Amino acid sequence: MLNQSSKNHWKKNLKFWDYLGAPLRPSDRDIDFLKMELLSKVNSISPESKHVVILGVTPELATLSWSDNTKISAIDSSPDMIRQVWSEKKVPKGRAILGNWLELPLENNSSDVVLGDGCFTLMEYSDGYQKMLSEILRILKPEGLFAMRFFLRPSQPESVTTIFEEVRAKSIGNFHVFKWRLAMALQKKVEDGIPINHVWKLWKQEVSDPKKLLNDLNWPIEVLSTIDIYENSPSVYTFPTLNEVRNLFASQFIELSCYFPDYELGERCPTMIFKPKK
Repeated sequence: MLNQSSKNHWKKNLKFWDYLGAPLRPSDRDIDFLKMELLSKVNSISPESKHVVILGVTPELATLSWSDNTKISAIDSSPDMIRQVWSEKKVPKGRAILGNWLELPLENNSSDVVLGDGCFTLMEYSDGYQKMLSEILRILKPEGLFAMRFFLRPSQPESVTTIFEEVRAKSIGNFHVFKWRLAMALQKKVEDGIPINHVWKLWKQEVSDPKKLLNDLNWPIEVLSTIDIYENSPSVYTFPTLNEVRNLFASQFIELSCYFPDYELGERCPTMIFKPKK
């Protein structure tokens, strides 16, 4: 249900963490939406202490303007990510726990909020998605909230040729947008996903001198490292459509809001807020 070798995926990504930018990491606009929509709802749940669960150790989520009576538990399967990304100083009332999102090490009905960033991308569709949803539902209180930013493919698939034409024509704003569009275009069926080493192979096939291309585009040469980690990786990404996400969630959750940011590719990176059907 968790794609092959996903537990090692972030171990490889870790040394390139600082080179990952939007849309791969949440932007200020994504965070502003959570502050406006999620935090206001959280504060109305209960005036007493609250328990927030973060899937992963994403710093932008851990350092939201949580109230003083909020306890944070961040669940991550990578000891390296916990050790190097999690900041106890910045999250004094938080703890990072080594654990599996498909078997969350938390009690039933113990959480007021569960949130994450792009967490479903490394899950098999649809069994992995459904298993993680069941775990989230299990630990959420009946009045709790669930927020997640997704990476979604468009309903009409893009042409790989068009993407390479646009990048050479300087019509794509950054390397991360290019990589995401390419990965989504290569996925034939969401059930199969896209092995990320296929993305790397096509990049090497189509771009004989990547350093010159990035220099021509005025993109930082360091971002090349963020695609080189795809080489020989067994990890598989899955990119559902918005309708596929909604259809899966509908049996267990009620959608409260869906926000599309206005940065490049934001139309494929919505943050959605749900409440459980309990």
